[in-house]
Amino acid sequence: SPYDTIPYVPPLTWDEAALRERTESLGFVEYATFDDVEPDWRRRVRASCFPPTEQETKEFQLHKSLRCLPQDMDSGGFYVALLKKVKPLGARATEKMNAMA
Repeated sequence: SPYDTIPYVPPLTWDEAALRERTESLGFVEYATFDDVEPDWRRRVRASCFPPTEQETKEFQLHKSLRCLPQDMDSGGFYVALLKKVKPLGARATEKMNAMA
């Protein structure tokens, strides 16, 4: 069928040569850092597409969140984080919540 695809092989099982061959055969260009991106492509390939620095990881406590990428989950990219309520809502916020209910 015209819709047959190559069976999915998790990238962790690919060695560097196989991964490079696969991405090049599909016409992909890999950039190690945002600084490597050609100026003409910087409007599409943003700095936020690259992993955070070690300092940013510690500052934002990213170890407490999960980034879901569209190619992994067949969705739009988004972050998942568990938030903990540490104190009751204030009177004004409670009024707003009651009004919406």
